[in-house]
Parts: sequence; structure tokens; C-alpha cells
Amino acid sequence: LKRAAPAADCPDSEALVSCCIPARDEAGNLEACVRSLLDGGHQRIEVLVCDDESTDETPAILARLGEEDPRVRAVGTRPLPEGWNGKQHACQRMGEAAEGSWLLFTDADVRFERGWLRRTLSETRDRPRLGLLSAFPHELTGSIGEALFVPMIHVLLLGYLPMRGMRTTLQPAASAGCGQFLFVRREAWTESGGHAAFRDSMHDGIKLPRSIRTAGWQSDLVDGTDLCRCRMYHGFMESFRGFAKNGYEGLGSIWILLLITVIHLVGHLLPFGVLAWCLATGTWLEVATPISIASVVMMLGL
Repeated sequence: LKRAAPAADCPDSEALVSCCIPARDEAGNLEACVRSLLDGGHQRIEVLVCDDESTDETPAILARLGEEDPRVRAVGTRPLPEGWNGKQHACQRMGEAAEGSWLLFTDADVRFERGWLRRTLSETRDRPRLGLLSAFPHELTGSIGEALFVPMIHVLLLGYLPMRGMRTTLQPAASAGCGQFLFVRREAWTESGGHAAFRDSMHDGIKLPRSIRTAGWQSDLVDGTDLCRCRMYHGFMESFRGFAKNGYEGLGSIWILLLITVIHLVGHLLPFGVLAWCLATGTWLEVATPISIASVVMMLGL
């Protein structure tokens, strides 16, 4: 993954960008997110917020932001239709209401760095078939429990995503994305069916890139650690529940989930178990012990 060019090296763009934030009880996050979006180094921007029946101060904050800056506007609340996930319904409605040629779908707990939009638009230049550009933010952790889980996002991404296949084919399975940063060309979003194409899903970071590719458009990733930052979860249990919720749907198949589980048990845990058994019993296994030693050395050394 490469980083986007510095803002000073990025040319101006005439594109209008619509940033879409689904918000439910986000009083502690919304204003900071909106202000960071507007500080993107690109003037042609609008920020749409869909308030999903919040019970806190989110509606009041949104109204104040809209009064202060006409580029911020609310997309009115509607009852959730049957068969829809709440976030996908909000994103679909914002996409339909947006006026931009590019749409950014993000979350209220993401904070964007200065110049992020100018840099992102630069990565789309001279790529007429690029339908979606995604980035994984700098994921912040504030506890040991979070630190055990959250960094594995990048380990899994770099260890299992076929980068060459992602950039040279349109295979849906060779794609990836992050729901915190989905920058999509409006034409590609419309042709792929928008968020309605996966209306009952929780995993837009997986589903939208696959949908875009199925419609014949390319998708790509950049290193987003200097474009934006986010603290996904707070504490061990919240992290565990969050990753468990998305694990199955992210892989898309129970058989792939079982296969990867077996591979990890055999490849990552069994060598330690074999060595522990050898040390406890004083036994040297002619084949298993040297293989386990080599596996452990490679895991810890690479």
C-alpha cells in the first residue's frame, strides 16, 4: 500500500465531493468529524448527515452546524424499511440526496487530517475506471484489550489480500475496503445498485467493493494512516464483540471460515503446543519437534 501524495503536490480539482455520515446518538463525535471533513484542502465539498432517530443532542448539534455552514445539511429521519440494516438505509438515502460526483461514506468517530480530500482526489486522477478508493485509517487503541485485536486488521489485510489480483483483475473476491473510508465515484455507485445492493448487511467495507467490481469498475486501496484516524472500540469485550460480529460476513462463507480457522490452529498454535509437550515430557519427536521449532522461529522472527 502506498500513501497519497502530499497536499502541496496535488493539483486542484473541480469535482464536488459529498461526504456522508450516518449518525445515531453521536453527540460526542459528530461536530469533530464534520469539522475535520471540511478541513480537507478542497472547497467543493458538502457534508450530509442522516440522523437515525437519535435520543441525545445529535439533532441539535447537526442543526447548529447547518446554520453555521451551508455546506452541512441534514437528510431527514425516516422509519427503517423491512429488510434493511440501519446504516445501509442511511447511506442509501444520503447517496440519493448527494449532489457530488464523488461520495465518501464514513463514520462519526473518524477524524480526518488536514488536506485529506485534496490528497484523496489526486489518487483518482487519470483513472477513469476507478470506481472506489478505500483506506484503512490509523486505528487508535486505548487499552490492552483493544491492542490485542485492532492491529490484526492490518495483519490480515497485508497477509491475505492478493494485492496483484486486486489491481489487475475485477474479481470481487480480490477486493477489500474499510467502512470508515469508502470513496466512491457516483456513477459506479449508481450502476452497482448503491447500498441497496446489500441492504441487509452489516459489512459495507466488504460488500461495496465487491458490488462495484461486479458492475465492471475497479477498486483500490491506499495507506490511510496519515489521512484519518479512528478509535473503533473501547475495551476488550467491545473489541471482541465487534470483530466476532463481522468475522463470518467478512469472509462470506462458513467453509472459508472453517478452513482459515484450521489453518491458524495448525500453523500458529500447534507448534507452541508441540514444544510445550516436548519440554514437559522430555521427549524429542523426530519430525514434529524440528518443524515446530522452525515454525516458531519464523513466526517470531519475520
